[in-house]
Amino acid sequence: MSIPRATAINSQDWFKAKLDLFKDDPEFRMEEVILDITEHVTATMRDLGIDRAELARRMGVSEREITRLLAGDRDMFTREVLETLGKILGEEFDGTEFASRVPSRP
Repeated sequence: MSIPRATAINSQDWFKAKLDLFKDDPEFRMEEVILDITEHVTATMRDLGIDRAELARRMGVSEREITRLLAGDRDMFTREVLETLGKILGEEFDGTEFASRVPSRP
């Protein structure tokens, strides 16, 4: 008895196909925005030499809240928090992303 061969698909193609199924899902888009913001904030903190403790002190919140924010906790992503964060990092928040208020150096 012969076992039918399945069409071979590599894991990268499989993952991309699954990801494409959710690209227009509002929940998925929100997670994507949160991930983009947290990655940007982490990189900016590193560039400015600001650690979680210092960011917490400047924002007037606990380090635990900063950890929750950087971990992508949706409850932390209020407009007020993001605008305060933008001011501290020298950027403006437009509702979905940050834009530098300081001209970039060549």
